[in-house]
Amino acid sequence: MNAQSACAAQFVYWHMDDTKAQWCHIDLAGPSFPKNRGTGFGVALLSETVRRIA
Repeated sequence: MNAQSACAAQFVYWHMDDTKAQWCHIDLAGPSFPKNRGTGFGVALLSETVRRIA
């Protein structure tokens, strides 16, 4: 239906492929602002990820 998030992840991969860096792509743009209103989508995911890493 819409491959923009997959394209964004591929773009990041192309620029990091030759490094040993670990990375993760989370596309928040679409679900974050449906109908011009913030939803908080992804905040809990990012918060928990940072908490577990730190």
